[in-house]
Amino acid sequence: MGPLDTWRTATSVLPRRTALRLLGASALTVALAACSGKGAPGLNAVALGKFAAGTWKVSAPDANYPEWTITVTEDGTWKGEYPADDGSGSTSVHTDSGSWSLAGQALHVTFEDGDHTAEASQVPEQVGGDASAQFTWTFGQRADGMRATYTAGNKTLVLVRAGHGGDQTITAVRA
Repeated sequence: MGPLDTWRTATSVLPRRTALRLLGASALTVALAACSGKGAPGLNAVALGKFAAGTWKVSAPDANYPEWTITVTEDGTWKGEYPADDGSGSTSVHTDSGSWSLAGQALHVTFEDGDHTAEASQVPEQVGGDASAQFTWTFGQRADGMRATYTAGNKTLVLVRAGHGGDQTITAVRA
């Protein structure tokens, strides 16, 4: 079973909105958890909130879900938008929003409705230049190992979730 099959199997038991939230929370977590350099952050490092602030276009290339647009603020809020079929054959824009906080190396992401949370541990407090990191990401009751790589030149952040039967890739590009 390949990564796409694994993703489809895992999300087939979830309602579509929950599966999209899983993708969105993953993307938000990667934008916030991003990366620390392999050594010290260096002189050009910035605080995590400052690094993540802005708008990101987020996709899961192998999944059958639409691209998200996620806007992160430095003061701890976020908003995500994605197109969704409303059941009548037309597409509407759905939004999710919430807050995020970083305490030490623990990142906590909440959804406004309070039904979903995501957490990442071992998150760097500062980010600088091209970088990579590994951390544990938890959404609901599910915990996964994540690898994140940020390439400053093309403003692209790639998150790879190690899954059973294959990896899932989520890509976030700063808009």
